[in-house]
Amino acid sequence: MSEAPLIQVRDLRKRFGKLEVLRGVSFDVKRGEVLAIIGPSGSGKSTLLRCLNFLEAYEAGQVLFDGTLVGYRKDASDRLRPDSERNIRRVRARMGMVFQSFNLFPHKTVLENVIEGPVVVQRVPRAEAEDRARTLIARVGIGGIGWRELGDYLITLYRSDGDDLDPGSGAEAGRDRG
Repeated sequence: MSEAPLIQVRDLRKRFGKLEVLRGVSFDVKRGEVLAIIGPSGSGKSTLLRCLNFLEAYEAGQVLFDGTLVGYRKDASDRLRPDSERNIRRVRARMGMVFQSFNLFPHKTVLENVIEGPVVVQRVPRAEAEDRARTLIARVGIGGIGWRELGDYLITLYRSDGDDLDPGSGAEAGRDRG
């Protein structure tokens, strides 16, 4: 039997005024699967990512994350109602999101940048976060983007124009100062 998708998007619709930027988008993403969303500027890629973790409310359709409806709940008569901010935060705490300009702290080492989220947001003990971070940094080298696996996130939403994913582009992911 196959495993249920981690993310299920069904007929997702989002508009800004008269401009409909998401027109019935549907897809599934299973655990361990990588999905690339490619399109020209203004085609709705960032809006889609923001809808997945409800940083942007969507007008129609459904987003399910690990079987949980994101951003809405069904009431007693089976109608969708906005969910509580507390429940939305619970879902977001299990997702990581890297914005287009992810701006690491320049005054911190790679290790310090990597442990910031788990220690501050998820309250992972510092020693445990450092152990996990060192393992990931060793796996990917001192640069790279392996740090996004560090938290207890089930998924990472990554928004990029592509330049920062190309090691030859000169983009800097962080510095190691010992």
